[in-house]
Amino acid sequence: MAAGGAAMVAAAAELLDGLDVAAREGALLAFDDPRRLRWSYLPGERVGLPMRAMDGDQRLLAHRLLRTALSLPALAQAVTVGAWETVLEAVERRDDGRRDPGRYHVTIFDPPSATGRWGWRFEGHHLSVSVTLQGGVVVAATPLFLGANPARVSFEGGGTLRPLAVEEDLARELHAALDGERRARAVVAAEAPADILSRMSVRAGDLPSDGVAASDLDPAERSLLRRLVRLYTGRLAPEVAPLFAGVEDDPALRFAWAGGAEPGAPHYYRLLGERLLVEYDCRQDGANHVHTVVRDPRGDLDVDPLRAHVAAAHGGDA
Repeated sequence: MAAGGAAMVAAAAELLDGLDVAAREGALLAFDDPRRLRWSYLPGERVGLPMRAMDGDQRLLAHRLLRTALSLPALAQAVTVGAWETVLEAVERRDDGRRDPGRYHVTIFDPPSATGRWGWRFEGHHLSVSVTLQGGVVVAATPLFLGANPARVSFEGGGTLRPLAVEEDLARELHAALDGERRARAVVAAEAPADILSRMSVRAGDLPSDGVAASDLDPAERSLLRRLVRLYTGRLAPEVAPLFAGVEDDPALRFAWAGGAEPGAPHYYRLLGERLLVEYDCRQDGANHVHTVVRDPRGDLDVDPLRAHVAAAHGGDA
């Protein structure tokens, strides 16, 4: 069994074992339940067991399960996103519970197994982590969504708090580094879209393949593109990251930008190749509201059975 899969089997089983009968029934759904495919980054109630229904020990076990999928930086971002709901509640001056950090849910689809098919999801507003396993091997770890509203909180004395700062700054660096002709190809629209284009689709393989190709970049530009790709694939834990091994060297990978280039302007960018889709959008709420997602255009939640079989047979190399 691959290391990532073994850790998930153990963590999910420990979480289920730590729940009483009613809580276990809330957390556990069938893998074939159609709600497994209905992922969301919007606020609201979900299937599964909410964090507010767990005691301290159970919440710790839920976060330990989340930890099996994410790298340390991404885990730090994920827990920040959850706690950030308190900041958003203050910004909106709400007191209706809509921004309750306890509304993040854990769902396990079929009992964790070292041999059978199962999966799990950790999800709430601006956070969605979905993992599918076959035979104890992770065969899909997307969609992986992180968002932040507000995207930045500024101090009067200077400086800002930005949960998704690197995602913006590194892409801006790449945009600025492109020469005039290549930048013209990269910029596909004068205005940023209102949101990521793939939204909450089950499959995300039908997006435009415009932008500038990696094969057309000079060495310095190509190096920045690799760093940007690795930033997103590096959200996965080291044991899970091989799902995207080598995508940063895909010569057909395309970088597309829409919107303004200056800080504070609404902007959007996309990375799209055969095996990787990344979307980033910052337009809502005066360009102070960020959505980012990592997807597999070949299928993630609705993973292709043949690809799952190959992954299981070859230790995750799909």
